[in-house]
Amino acid sequence: GPDAAARRVTAVIGFALPPSSFARVLAEQGIPAGPGWTGAITDRAGRIVARSRNDGRLTGQPMRPEMQDRIAANREGVLLASTTREGVPAMVAFTHAANSGFIAVRTIPDAEFQGPLRAALFRIIGFGTLVTALALGLALLVARRTVAAFQSLTRLVEGQGPPDRSGLRTGLRDADELAAAFAFALEERSRSERHRRLVVAELNHRVKNVLATVQAVAAQTLRGHPGGDSAQIGADLDGRLRALARAHDMLTAISWEDAALQDVVQAALAPWRGDDTAAARIDLSGLTALAPSQPLSPAQAQTLALALHELATNALKYGALSTPQGRVTVECRMGPEGEVALDWVEAGGPPVAGPPTRRGFGMRLLERALARDLGAGAGVELRFEPGGVRATIRFSPPGTGAD
Repeated sequence: GPDAAARRVTAVIGFALPPSSFARVLAEQGIPAGPGWTGAITDRAGRIVARSRNDGRLTGQPMRPEMQDRIAANREGVLLASTTREGVPAMVAFTHAANSGFIAVRTIPDAEFQGPLRAALFRIIGFGTLVTALALGLALLVARRTVAAFQSLTRLVEGQGPPDRSGLRTGLRDADELAAAFAFALEERSRSERHRRLVVAELNHRVKNVLATVQAVAAQTLRGHPGGDSAQIGADLDGRLRALARAHDMLTAISWEDAALQDVVQAALAPWRGDDTAAARIDLSGLTALAPSQPLSPAQAQTLALALHELATNALKYGALSTPQGRVTVECRMGPEGEVALDWVEAGGPPVAGPPTRRGFGMRLLERALARDLGAGAGVELRFEPGGVRATIRFSPPGTGAD
């Protein structure tokens, strides 16, 4: 054969795509026409090849330097607190093509991205403000009644006449009874003050817990949507906040004492069991034997309610509840050491190909947070069998020595 050292390049073959090809690609993405919604494609040097808005004027122009530096430093990502070339505040998402080096850029107006989250936070803050105002009102009422009783007893001790019996009934007959009534009034005042402080402290603690939980759910929901689909983010966040609200309503009805497992499951799955037909698709008959006597702490009840919400939502989107013939069975078993095993079994839905390739909020909750929040010795087993998803949640009820 010829000497390898004598080989040389005699020709170069190249091709170029017209800008109209990239413009067609952008047009197929269905980018909204509202202010702040844009899509663009640039070459590896940062020059605009095609843009969904003002394409003719900006084609061939370089990206703005402050944006180009940040995009060039990362393969993909999201830039917050930015603006479009038209001056609209927006979030910028970008990614670099693996082979060609072209960069796809998408802007989403801040109003679309932050609106659902801001509305949810405002609702929580409003709720916290209302609860605090009610607590202060109750404290003021108790304090006024206590002060009136003390003043009545003071007038009686000073010989200024009998106390106001509408505020406090002393029933005094002589000095001994007067002293006893005065001591009793002081004790009542002290008890009222302790109760007021306890109520305010408990309300403050619960409001902080609610805000922390909502913040964590909102952050994880946003993390599960790297593309920034504001409509889907709002829907997912609304569903999870409603699941927490149902758990709070149930716990409030029992004064935040231990809740029965059966009540927690029924409250969590209520949206999917609204009528007889829907209720028949989620079989809870396996709970009746053991679940009514199995207590859950308030923290366990909230976590389990959110986990069941995620399982039901996934079943409705992709699993057994996505088809008319699909069914879900929820059963309860007792272990030898007093631990509880709650089984979620799907059947009759689309075939399951295997575990999901992306770990969203629901998977992270079931695989990590649920086992942690249910207490010591808790565990979660997920099986993606061809016939349907199966989940087993194991935990120890309060007072068994493992919680």
